[in-house]
Amino acid sequence: MPVRAVVFDVEGTLFKSKSLTDAYRDQVLRLLSEKKGLSGESLISELRRVMEELRREGYVERPPSTLIAEKLGVTREEFYGAIDKVDPAEHVAPDPELASTLREMKNSFKLAVLTNLSRKGLRGVLSALGLGEELFDVVLTADDLDLLKPHPSAFKKVLESLGVKPEEAVMVGDMVESDLAPAKELGMKTILVSDKPADSPHVDLTVKRAAEIKDRIRLLQ
Repeated sequence: MPVRAVVFDVEGTLFKSKSLTDAYRDQVLRLLSEKKGLSGESLISELRRVMEELRREGYVERPPSTLIAEKLGVTREEFYGAIDKVDPAEHVAPDPELASTLREMKNSFKLAVLTNLSRKGLRGVLSALGLGEELFDVVLTADDLDLLKPHPSAFKKVLESLGVKPEEAVMVGDMVESDLAPAKELGMKTILVSDKPADSPHVDLTVKRAAEIKDRIRLLQ
């Protein structure tokens, strides 16, 4: 079935920035320290305990930060209140090649964003990248979702909003377990953005940068 829509994760997919990831992490650690009264090694030990618990639940890759925070008793409002203090423009540079790629793809496909970032956080990232929300037909953030990725309902909602069948859509992400596996199980095609190919039945195609997609998506048609 021909591809009609392409759905993008954001952090790690449209861009990679270790400094932004670190800034988000530092904000969450500060929040956890204040909320739980832990610091130093005791806080790290608690984080390790939660990470191990999530790995036992099937998260071999880095679990989503939202799940880690939830396991530690942090509410969604507290979590996003912390990370939205970070200004993405201090960590992310404009990407004219990506902007050109998305404009070209928009001529052939419906485009969507499905992210666990807040609406405020996403707007900051898009602005820093030099992208406008108007490039996307559908934008779903944590503000729009009852259950975040990797819950299947998030993927179902983006498909419904785009008005396409799973077989007509491609999910693009950097995390197999959080971005691609749930999409693949619904029947979507998948593209992994990674420097290394993944040996996974949930990955149909691997690219190193999102800008490569426009030239390779034909392989999924």
